[in-house]
Amino acid sequence: MNLDDIDGLYYITHTDNLESICQKGILSHACARRLPHTSIAKSEVIELRKKKSVPKGRPLLEYVNLYFNPRNPMMYKVTDGGKNLGNVCLLKVDRHVLHKPGVVISDGNAASDYTRFYASPQGLQHLKPGEIFVTYWTDDDPVMQYRLKSTTCSEVLVPDLVARTQINQLILPTDMHVAAVRAGIGPLEVRIDKQPFFG
Repeated sequence: MNLDDIDGLYYITHTDNLESICQKGILSHACARRLPHTSIAKSEVIELRKKKSVPKGRPLLEYVNLYFNPRNPMMYKVTDGGKNLGNVCLLKVDRHVLHKPGVVISDGNAASDYTRFYASPQGLQHLKPGEIFVTYWTDDDPVMQYRLKSTTCSEVLVPDLVARTQINQLILPTDMHVAAVRAGIGPLEVRIDKQPFFG
């Protein structure tokens, strides 16, 4: 993979957090826990990531985790396969965040025991777009299915904070929340697109 393969990077969050994010940026879990916020992460996921650190780096919860492909197993779990879109939304982040000092790339779910980590942006060369940007990760071969399920969740780990200036767009599954969030997000561009949410 190279930079031209990447249209943007994606952060999954709850619409309740948008006003704070548009004021302070996207904070890592470790930073956000000091502020009022609504988490979409399952408790078992947080507990798993609490135990993990980037090799020779920091604990996972001290990074903002962005995805190359927002239509991934994490989104599937959060939306119950598109059956419960609720207040889930996506923030599209400028791909040039990959050049921020300390950023790390994972070639799968960062909490997995089999995932490898690379310095950014050089680590892009180890990723395969044909595996990351799939619409579905199912496969007749159970080994390949397991691999695709993790690879689709490849992450960009940004220490502490993604600045508001690096957020380009808000993506919502329907237009029902646009009016409710508009006052808090200022001039941020809004796009309605059900596809990443399995809608």
